[in-house]
Amino acid sequence: MIRFYLKLIPIFAVIFLALTLTARALGTTQPPNPALRGFTEGCEDKPQPCWYGIVPGVTNGIEVKNYLVSFNYIQFEEDFPLVDFYDPLNPATKCDLRITYLSEKGAVNVIELHNCPGIQLGDTMQIMGSPVSIFPYEIGNTLFFAPTLQAVLENESLSSFSKITDVFLWPKATVFGQLTVNWAGFIPQSRYCRLQLNLHDINPCNQN
Repeated sequence: MIRFYLKLIPIFAVIFLALTLTARALGTTQPPNPALRGFTEGCEDKPQPCWYGIVPGVTNGIEVKNYLVSFNYIQFEEDFPLVDFYDPLNPATKCDLRITYLSEKGAVNVIELHNCPGIQLGDTMQIMGSPVSIFPYEIGNTLFFAPTLQAVLENESLSSFSKITDVFLWPKATVFGQLTVNWAGFIPQSRYCRLQLNLHDINPCNQN
């Protein structure tokens, strides 16, 4: 009987290793916050910025609706010819969406995520890496993870726990992004403000 159990040990060891590797693989592909899954689900073979398969500058309105319905979003019947509003069926795990188009039958111009449940800066950094640049201002900060991907923070504090209120996905770099300063980590906002004043001669933080 002992020999029988000894023979089973290698088998269980292999099974345990396989399960461990599978769990680790799933953990590395899934965002830490479910509300950020839109960056990965439906975007596996598409360039960023991408949200549930929607790529700004590429995807049109009909495709947007098909994508979002498949990911459990519903569309508001609003009378705005160039803007669509979508709400998730499960607001506890997904963001509200506002999608703007270049023309009535044209491609997406901007995707705005808002009312995202509990998204913190650290969550986004685990997916996108560190921000590239920052635009500090008196009551908050806007971070750029790429020229076409920006996140707005709730207030002026900077830490991995800083709450993100809105995320914008653009088809190309914006003029606003040209007024930023390079990201230098979680330093006091006042230091970014001084860099902003010295580099661009603008004073969004109202420093003396």
